[in-house]
Amino acid sequence: MRANPSLKFKFASKSLLLLIASICVIISDNVQSQPYPSNFYPENGWYYYGHSTSTWGEHIEVADVNRDGWNDIICTGNNDSTYVYYGKSNYPDKYNVSRRYRGKVLKLLDYNGDGLQDMICLEYTPAPTPGMSGGNLLYYFGRPAPGLLFPDGPDYVTPIGIQRVKESSFATGGGSDPVKKGDFNGDGKEDLIVGVPYYIYSDTLGSAFRYNGNYLIFMGRDVPIAGADFSAPKPSNSYPDFLEWYWGQHTGVGDINADGFDDIVLGTTTNGQDGDTLSNIYIFYGGTDFSFSWGGHSRKYTSLYDTKNFISGWCQGYSLGVVDVNGDGIADLCMKRYI
Repeated sequence: MRANPSLKFKFASKSLLLLIASICVIISDNVQSQPYPSNFYPENGWYYYGHSTSTWGEHIEVADVNRDGWNDIICTGNNDSTYVYYGKSNYPDKYNVSRRYRGKVLKLLDYNGDGLQDMICLEYTPAPTPGMSGGNLLYYFGRPAPGLLFPDGPDYVTPIGIQRVKESSFATGGGSDPVKKGDFNGDGKEDLIVGVPYYIYSDTLGSAFRYNGNYLIFMGRDVPIAGADFSAPKPSNSYPDFLEWYWGQHTGVGDINADGFDDIVLGTTTNGQDGDTLSNIYIFYGGTDFSFSWGGHSRKYTSLYDTKNFISGWCQGYSLGVVDVNGDGIADLCMKRYI
């Protein structure tokens, strides 16, 4: 006998509801098919049945991977892989993964300067120290049409060159996107800057074990090389340096001086008098002789001292952006003020 669709069940016992809810919790490491609406609307939820600690959606990019005229969603998947969801006019299968790639996507950019989007992914590897992890960058170079934009496997795999890649939150820490792209030296190839907010300065887990923060820059080129071109770890050899927080978390990229080269804007905070928090903005100008290091900034701005209980914290919030706000063709700096 067919059930009456209008029939409603009522439960008098709250404990019974809790029991049923606990039984119905499904934990899965694999993407599961889900019921979906006939049409996609923004108000329709898109979620993932999986572990609460899943990296699904940690990084999201958009490109027409299958070249059907519809943009596709490229995002970090579970188990440190990359998922591609093909875009369609009515999204008939929007909940199911269309393609998978090795490594978790960090950024799409024209790394080799051929005019096509390339994909750089992160892959964790075992490290010599038990319980720690190393890591590789996987480069998928864009292919000309017809066919898929990216090959099935990476064109190049290179070691990142630091210890404890995962434990240092390489490309994953911070309140905003710690991975940015820009052409810092004007060679027509886009470069990658990656924040490492919990970079571990010492090589041991002894008393000197500290989280000091770092930035790594991988310059665009025809063939990737092992390791980063530039590294700027924050030293911890003095008390003020140790208190300079958020190095590796707040990053912005854009041409703020209108010279045709992308610049880097970084934000940190330090403790001032009476527990007040002062904020610092570091600017590294791009150019044909571009270089990047701790203390090698082109300009530094510090917020005014304010005794009103942390009111001067520029960069304690989640936002630090470089965008042309007033439409004059020059990138402007936007910050969230902490109150």
